[in-house]
Formats: sequence, structure tokens, C-alpha cells
Amino acid sequence: MKEKLNLFVSNVNGQFIEVSYREAIYQCMDLAYLWTFVLDIPKSAIQHQYAYEVYTGANETTKGYFDIIKNETETIPQEGDLVIWNKTSSNSAGHIAIVIEATQSKMLVFEQNNPLGTNAHIQERGYTNCLGFLRPKNVIIDGFPQWLKTLLQEINLTIQNESEIRVIFEKAKKYDDEVKTLQEQIKLSNEQLADKSLEVSGLIGKNETLTAKVDELQKLYSDAKSERDTFSWEKDKLAIQVTQLQEKTQELQKGIDDRDSQIKGLKNDLVSLADTSVDGLSSGTLFGIILKRIFRKKVK
Repeated sequence: MKEKLNLFVSNVNGQFIEVSYREAIYQCMDLAYLWTFVLDIPKSAIQHQYAYEVYTGANETTKGYFDIIKNETETIPQEGDLVIWNKTSSNSAGHIAIVIEATQSKMLVFEQNNPLGTNAHIQERGYTNCLGFLRPKNVIIDGFPQWLKTLLQEINLTIQNESEIRVIFEKAKKYDDEVKTLQEQIKLSNEQLADKSLEVSGLIGKNETLTAKVDELQKLYSDAKSERDTFSWEKDKLAIQVTQLQEKTQELQKGIDDRDSQIKGLKNDLVSLADTSVDGLSSGTLFGIILKRIFRKKVK
């Protein structure tokens, strides 16, 4: 990265750079665009209307090519980083430049149009009003990918800290093995869960069948109960009718008994008459005797 940056600065220093918009030429963004072209990063990764939006409006494309690093007290940018300053009351666009080298107190940057109208030049700047930095990814620095150097820097290490790095990798390997073990356990649990799901599905099917059977039996029970109630009502009705018939039969039997008694009396009268001499009795007298016997029987 350092060699590439030095070559870029030596080739461009002192020139007016325009790669974006002819209506507003030689802006600070033009130099930043040219630097991204050198790094084989598309212009769209940082393209915005104002310079400060390169940081505040960083999108997924931006994050695909750069690490977005906030400006904090302990942060020291690296060579090749894009540094972005916020807008101010006197500068509504903010500012962007390329870091050449830096300490915790100051930066040496390559910039354009600051002061207004100036060409590409090297300038010393401070961190006041600085929003942060965009660090290019997948760039080889001193034989190592920049992302690796950035990652080590974030945990206060350098590529020379071999023993600490080995400890980190050993832990990573251990965690990787543990993750694999957990994945196997999860796989086994998922298989067991699938078996249980099939079992539950079968039980749900059986439950639905039994529920349908219960509904069917409930309907049969309701129908049987309705028939039983109807039969009970008919039985009570028939019982009443039987009682009425029994009373009627008793009444008829009493009438028959009375008739039998009368017939028996008449038979006795006939026998008495048969024993009485009717010679010399007129027919009228004889009829009177019979009537008297009949009425005497009724009075009794």
C-alpha cells in the first residue's frame, strides 16, 4: 500500500484532478475518486453530493470495499485511508483527503481544493471536526492483506506478535471444534425432533379419527335417547289407556253381573210360576202376579 500510495502522490502532486463533474471542477472528491480507481474500487462506493456524506451516508456498497472507522482518541489512521471531515457553518460540503501518515495528534494528508481552488498537494491536518476514516479492504500492505493488519490493530497487535496470534488461532480452532460438536448435536436433535414430529402427527391423526367416532357415538346416543323418551311417552299413554280399559271392563263386568242376577231372579220366578196353579186365573190376574214379582225383585 505504501509503495502504491507514494507512486500515486508523486504522479499527481501539483496537478488539478477532475474525474467527476465538469460544472464543479477540481473538487476534493475528484482526488478521492482517482485514488479509488487506483485501488480498483468503483466510484459508486464513495459517490455522494457532499464530501461529509462519504462517511455519514456509507451504504452496503461502501462497506463492501471499506472498513468504516470512527474517529476516536485512540484511533490512528493508516496510509491510504480516506479521511472525512464534517460540514461546518462556513463549509457545507465537508472535506475528504488521503492519509499519507499519522500520529495521535496530527495527520499528513494528500488533498485538493483546500484551501479553495488549490490543486493536489500534501498538507498537515489535525483531527478537529474529523468524522472518521474509510480503510480499503483486500489491499496488500507489506505482503499482508490490509484487512488482517486492521483486524490485528483493533486488538492492539501487529503481524510481529506471533505468540499472541497463535493463541488467538488456537482458541479459534477450539471454538470451531466446539461449534462442529454443537452442530452435530443440533443435527441429532433435529432428527429426533423430526421423529417425534411424525409420531405427534400420527397421534393427531388418531385423535381426529377418535374424535369423529365420538361425534358419531354422541349422535347415536342422542337419537337413542330421543327414541327412549318417545317410547316412554307412548308407554305412559298406553298405561293410561289400559287403566281406562280396565275401568271400562270392570263397569261392563258389573253390568253383566247385574244382568246375570236379574236373569237368575227371572228364572226363579219362572220356577215359582211353574209351581203355581193358574187354573181359574184370568190372563189379567196372571200378568199382574208376574209384574209384582218383577218389581219386587228390582226393589230388592
